[in-house]
Amino acid sequence: AAEGVVAADGWWPDVDLAQLRDIVRLNQTKIPIARLTEAVQVAILDIAEELSAWRAEHGAGLPGLSAPSSSPRSTS
Repeated sequence: AAEGVVAADGWWPDVDLAQLRDIVRLNQTKIPIARLTEAVQVAILDIAEELSAWRAEHGAGLPGLSAPSSSPRSTS
């Protein structure tokens, strides 16, 4: 089954869930797609919050860096 991609805001990279599962060797039967998707969305939001001050300071005038957009979304 296709797991899809969790899209970030265009500056932060999108996360391919099947590739993530393969790279970190997550067993599909132990971690359902819904849980993995939610964990990735939370991680994207957490890092965006942690780095928002840096992004605001260093992103002035840089296309795609200056203003974060909405929350991450899952696509299939």
